[in-house]
Amino acid sequence: MSQTQNRDAAVSAPESQRERWLKYGGNVALATVVVILLAVLVVYLSERKSKRIDTTATGLYSLKPQTVNLIRDNSQKIKIISLYTKSKPPADEEATDAPKVDTADQAEKVADLLEEYRSKGKNIEVENIDPTSSPGKVEDLTTEVVEKYGGQVAKYKAFANSYAGQYKKMGELATAESARVKPLLELPNLPEDLGQFFYGVSESFRTLPGKLQEAQEESAKFLKEKPANYKGLTESVERSASRLARLWGQILTQFTAVKDNKKIEMPEAVRKYMIDSLPRYQEMKKVADDLVAEVKGLGELKLDDLRTALRQRNSILIRGESEWKIIPYEKVWRSEPRRSRGAADEAPVPPRFAGEQMITTALWSMQHPQKLKVVFVRAGGEPVTQAGFPPFMPSGVFAGVSEQLREYNYEVLDKDLTGMAAMQQQRMQAPEPTDAEIKDAVWVVVDSPSAPTQGGPAPTISPKVAEHLMNGGSALFLMDPKADDMAIALKDYGIEVNTNALIVHELIKAEGAKGDQVEEILKFPDLFAIRNWGDHALTAPMRSLPGIIIDAVPVKVKAVNGVKSSALMPVPTAPDGPRAWGETDFNALQEGKVEFNPEKGDIPSPLFAGAAAEKDKSRVVVIGSSRMPTSGVIGFQDPDGRTRARRFPGNSELFMNSIYWLSRQETMIAISPAAMDVSRIGDMSRGAQSFWRVGVLLIGLPGLVIVAGAMVWFARRD
Repeated sequence: MSQTQNRDAAVSAPESQRERWLKYGGNVALATVVVILLAVLVVYLSERKSKRIDTTATGLYSLKPQTVNLIRDNSQKIKIISLYTKSKPPADEEATDAPKVDTADQAEKVADLLEEYRSKGKNIEVENIDPTSSPGKVEDLTTEVVEKYGGQVAKYKAFANSYAGQYKKMGELATAESARVKPLLELPNLPEDLGQFFYGVSESFRTLPGKLQEAQEESAKFLKEKPANYKGLTESVERSASRLARLWGQILTQFTAVKDNKKIEMPEAVRKYMIDSLPRYQEMKKVADDLVAEVKGLGELKLDDLRTALRQRNSILIRGESEWKIIPYEKVWRSEPRRSRGAADEAPVPPRFAGEQMITTALWSMQHPQKLKVVFVRAGGEPVTQAGFPPFMPSGVFAGVSEQLREYNYEVLDKDLTGMAAMQQQRMQAPEPTDAEIKDAVWVVVDSPSAPTQGGPAPTISPKVAEHLMNGGSALFLMDPKADDMAIALKDYGIEVNTNALIVHELIKAEGAKGDQVEEILKFPDLFAIRNWGDHALTAPMRSLPGIIIDAVPVKVKAVNGVKSSALMPVPTAPDGPRAWGETDFNALQEGKVEFNPEKGDIPSPLFAGAAAEKDKSRVVVIGSSRMPTSGVIGFQDPDGRTRARRFPGNSELFMNSIYWLSRQETMIAISPAAMDVSRIGDMSRGAQSFWRVGVLLIGLPGLVIVAGAMVWFARRD
């Protein structure tokens, strides 16, 4: 046989079982080893490297561009320290009906967020300290920051030993005055309104000593903390004294205004009391004012405040070159109270993660230590931002909104531009700022219907708002039906507001079973669910964010030379929903008989419920409903009956973005966690993470390779 034939015979000879096992088994083994090594390498790199890719459509797990713009050029050295523990909370906290949380997951989420700030920011360091497992590090941190920032508490200690005497004096003055007011309530010819007023004054004086005692006991608790919380004590005292000063100041204002007014009928005994009591009320007010001034004169207590803050459970410390800020747990994890009545078994709302919002706000305030101002201006009526002092002073309509602004480092003021409020009401008012103090503030114009004055039309503040805009100011207009159309102030911006019409949609007939609570509410003709907010810088980050238009008036924008303007909040109409129009017959709405009648002046679609414009140094935003900033962010129970969600977070977001844009703080637009309240992908649990990391990558994939190899081996063997 030739060599060629021998070679061909050798090539064509079948492989033995051992040869096939070595060949294919070796390939399977090699492939298995390679896959395992690659999986281990991927997991190792993902754990050790800080570079992460957020694949969610909305950037759910990465910093927003606004935050990145703020920190990438940060000039001062910043250190952000997480003081979160991974251990479970104490038993007394577990016993509450608050939503149960995974403390380890929360600590990990905060750590991940801080790492984002470090990797994307400039001059930013981060550190994670577990106070439970590393108490020594907390003590070292306390010593370090105390040496850096320092502070004296001697003045605060002296105040803690003296303020009780001022409380006692105010209580004695109130008790003595209560005895003088009581006989006035028994006068037979006392007018009803005066009777109600003096009854309130009497009750205030009667209960004041007890309330002061309770306030003193509450304040004393701060001294029992370790270390003593002098900051908490002084804030409590200042809060109580300020309310009393405002209360007595308002009574003084009322007495001064009416005591010599012969047109107001009242018993002579009442008039005499008003005249004789003025010095006594002045003395009471002076005691409260002096106590407030004493607190303010103590200065900033950085040392004591810092020691107390570092002992808070689960907080974030931000250290700058010259100041620091502490962010407590409840500011980062926002819990929503139950709002449904009679729903004892209602599942509590899981806390919302507001870490980026609070940290970015703190960093921004460090870069801008001078607070910006926002003033709510109105044409008479009661204040709209005050927190209230029940039963004598109810909370204002925008009290919650104002508190939110203060959290974002804004100073909030309240002013009646007509100067008539003090003459029209008998309730306590906070001292209002002067015209000079609000000159550089963003004005929030609360445009509600005003009653006509005696012998004249309803007061208007439109000329004063126009003057503010002409001087380079900015304003947010919150409009109401039947209110002033603010044409004097808005005409130069090409914005027209028709307050004689209300945006409505055709009646929706109930068919079949009722839907969830939200679906039923949206059947009202003056309510619209929206997701399109318009094309503008302040609304762009809100794209697809749910909101609700409620009791809105039509807003129209015309082109004007030198003005950049945009219509906001396009109202949905047919074919995307029920037909919408501007209804001019308000009685038809009340009677439930809305119908489009162009011959009666009804306004056809397309309609808009807002606008924004910019001219020279001035900016304006118009929202065609004063109720929108305070509506739509409440929680509604989902149809499954187990969970609750914030269904319309866009309303609050629109208000805050408007304030940021008007104050030229575009960097801060859309950093609120409310923007993430839309149903998107859910958070991955720690168990799921372990499943994908270990079960799939380290076991599952290599296992599949082994199984596939085994199947091939069995299929090919002899």
